Parts: sequence; structure tokens; C-alpha cells
Amino acid sequence: MYDQPNDLPAPSEPGLPVESRQVERGRAGVPNAFLIAALSSLVTCVVMLVLAPALVYPRVADLLRPELKKVERQIAQLQSSGAGSAVRYVASPDMGWLAPSSDASGLPPVTAVTLASEKVGPAVVGIIAGSDSEEAGNGRFHNGSFGQQSSGSGLIFDSRGYIVTNHHVVDGARSIDVILADGRRLAARVVGADPRTDLAVLKVEASNLPVAELGDSDKVRIGDLAVAIGNPVSMEFQRTVTAGVISGLGRSLRVTPNNAIEVIQTDAAISPGNSGGPLANALGQVIGINTAKMSLPDVEGMGFAVPINTVKRVAAELIQSGKVTRPWLGVGILEQDEAAQRGISFDHGVMVYEVVPNGPAAVAGIRVRDMILAVDGKATDSYLTLRKLLEAKRVGQRVELRVRRGEQELTIGVVLGQMPE
Repeated sequence: MYDQPNDLPAPSEPGLPVESRQVERGRAGVPNAFLIAALSSLVTCVVMLVLAPALVYPRVADLLRPELKKVERQIAQLQSSGAGSAVRYVASPDMGWLAPSSDASGLPPVTAVTLASEKVGPAVVGIIAGSDSEEAGNGRFHNGSFGQQSSGSGLIFDSRGYIVTNHHVVDGARSIDVILADGRRLAARVVGADPRTDLAVLKVEASNLPVAELGDSDKVRIGDLAVAIGNPVSMEFQRTVTAGVISGLGRSLRVTPNNAIEVIQTDAAISPGNSGGPLANALGQVIGINTAKMSLPDVEGMGFAVPINTVKRVAAELIQSGKVTRPWLGVGILEQDEAAQRGISFDHGVMVYEVVPNGPAAVAGIRVRDMILAVDGKATDSYLTLRKLLEAKRVGQRVELRVRRGEQELTIGVVLGQMPE
């Protein structure tokens, strides 16, 4: 249909002025149009009421059933973890996570962040490290005046007084004091430290201390809630809580020029002084120990934590023997990106660029420029992958390396040695 031009005369009927006929025709059409619209709406409503339950509800129920099962599992976990059975559970309106809500009138619903804070907070401690030189602690996350005191965070993981923190928090410290959540200040000693994972275990002479629940970092997913608790800047801001999400898994963080560790990435705010503090999930389980942040211009929300499964293994060895014993292959390797910078390209595996004389690899016949493709049949395309596969073995254990040498593929058996101090 096209609109009529304004300059064309309207059609006319004999006997009536044009204006009168238009008014009468318009008045007659209004009741009919209204009646038709009302009848259409009524028919639509009847159809929806009759058919909607049959067509829509079952499909919606099918879509929601997995989520309802997930909510039921979360409620069971919260109740079994000591949250209590006399509480009601709600979804946090701002984050959508399930959390218990107090029945006290006038209080807002408790979010998952609140739950994590209340469960983990009592086990978070402040660490004051006294030093005599600027080198102590490496200063990465330290505060205060160099040569005097620096502060960090720690986590009680054993009620007998064992505390985990970062190696760089206590490295070179002349004295170490631990400040508990109840305000007590206790002297601490270093049980053992592992620079390769930037972890250390401290011991204070106390018992029946509050202990944090340790989770399973292998079950962490990108997008999960992440709650960081620590002492940023100084002890004035002790047990500060920040929240975000898990931003990445399996990241590589270079601790020293010859060593990188696997870390969890989060956008929860981490500041100087947070080192050694916990990273927790929505159930109040510790999934990592905060160790570093990206401090570059225009870079925000990039913090890193050592996975708690790594922490469990390292802490247990430090308590038992004061050090971590690792199997050793005795090679230096290049990943694909590093090799490309040197004009070398390959698609799979890692390249051997150095073989330690008389080391396990040298004894087995591994050569420079060999490509290590797999360890006991498991592919390795990065330094971290190779390291994880080797650290799952024991000193003295024989492993089978699949190696490409030129155009030839070989299987070479290597008896792993003990990594030198």
C-alpha cells in the first residue's frame, strides 16, 4: 500500500460533503476494530493457557534439571562442611553462587564470598620478616623498609602450628614473627623451603590452631569463583578479602632464569603483602597459594597462585625431610617459541639444547638437538609438561623417552637421578 499524495482530491460520494462522510465512516469502524482485536486476544489467551503447559513446561524442566541437581549437590556440600542445617540457602543476587543465609532479621543474604572468608579467614596469618640486607626476600611482594622488616601472608594447614607461605617472603630473613587472627604474635622458624615452587613451611609453638580446608586444584575450572585473602601493603590491612574468578589454568610463571612453575591465574585483586596467602573457592576450600601478580603498565587483574595440590606435595616433603627430592633428567630444553627465536622450528615435542655431562640423559645417550616427544608414552610439548611427567616418577626409576633424531625416531631408556641442590 502507498500513501496518497496530499495534493490529490479525496474520492467523493454524491449527496454528502467529503468531511462528513469521512467522519461517519471513521466512527462506524472503531467498534468493529475493537471487537476484532478483543476476540483475537481472547483466542490467543485460551490457546496459550491450554497448550503452554503441554508444550513449554516439560521442555523448561528438562533444561533446568541438570542445574537443579547441581544446586542440590552444592547444598549437600555446604551442609556437610559445617555450614549448619538450620540455615536457608539462597543464590547471591550479584554473583549467582549458592550460599547460606542467616535467618536473623535485617541482615542481607550471605554470599559465597562471605562463606569463603569466614571459613578460611581464621587460618590466615601475617608474617613479619626481619632482615639485615636489601637482598632478603627478593622484595617481590615485600613491604616496609629494606634492611628492616617486610610483611607477607601465610596459611595454617596443620593445627600443630605448621604454616605455608612463599619462599620469597622469608628468604634471607634474620627473624620471623607470625601474627595470628586472634592477635597473638609468635616467633616462627623455617622448617624447609623450596625455591623451585616458591614455597616454604614455617612452624610456631602452638597447638589447636584453626586450620583451613584444602581443596583439589585439579578440579578447578576457568570461571570458578576465586577469593584471595591476605595482608596487602601492611598488617594494618590484615585479612583483606578480594574476589574474582579463575582466569586461566596451567600458566607458566618463571621464578628464576632456569625455572618456571605451573600456576593458576586469577583476576582477584592481589597486592604486595598478599604473597603466601590463600586463594579459595566458593565452598571455602583453599585451591592455591598466591605468589605473584603482573606489574606492567596498562595490565590489570593478572594474579597467580601455586596450585594447592603442588603445595600439599611440597609441604609434606618439607615437613618430613626439610627439602624436596626431585627426579632429574639432566638436560636443558627449548620450547617451540624459544627455539623459533633462535631460528629453529618444530611442531612437536621439546628440543634438547644442553646435556649435563655424566647426568642421567648423557649416560643414556641423549644428544643435543634431540627432540623429546613423549615420556612413557605421554606426549610432551612444553617444559611444564615434561617436568610434571618426570616429577610423577621416583629417583632411580627408569623411564622410556620417545626421541626424534633427525629423520629417525628412537626409544631411549633413562634411569632418573636426583636433582642436585
